[in-house]
Amino acid sequence: MKILIIALCLVVLQSTQNEAYSEVNTDFEEIKREFNIQKGDYFVMIFFDLGACEKYIFTPLGIVNCLKEKVGDVKVKFSAFVSVSREKELAIFKKNYSWNYDCHRDKDYKEKLGLKRSAAVAVFDSEGNTISEMKLFDINCDKLMTDLEEYNKLYKP
Repeated sequence: MKILIIALCLVVLQSTQNEAYSEVNTDFEEIKREFNIQKGDYFVMIFFDLGACEKYIFTPLGIVNCLKEKVGDVKVKFSAFVSVSREKELAIFKKNYSWNYDCHRDKDYKEKLGLKRSAAVAVFDSEGNTISEMKLFDINCDKLMTDLEEYNKLYKP
């Protein structure tokens, strides 16, 4: 009887894990289409909270300059996800911070992709694999470059 209960628990646990995994993949497939992510692209999601202090804006902006400088001609897509409720506020963000990339209102993307609520920057490959995820106070260009190098060693020939 104990063996039957343990086996049943393992089956339920396994099916729950598979369900969560496919949910995240489905959400990334939607994001992939929405943001036109192509094979070989790196997708950098930067989350901004305009109600916070300026450090919450300028620290993540630094990662854009870092990647542009260090990665070169690799296909990197930057998208800002801003915690605002109106398009007008989004336009003000783009103007005030000279944001020349995709910019969107945050629609619970962190939750959809299984990111931590504290994530300020997340980098994905074109298949939805998380390469790096950083909190605001952990944002570091060298760490990001190390994460990209390790990813490339493991997943790219």
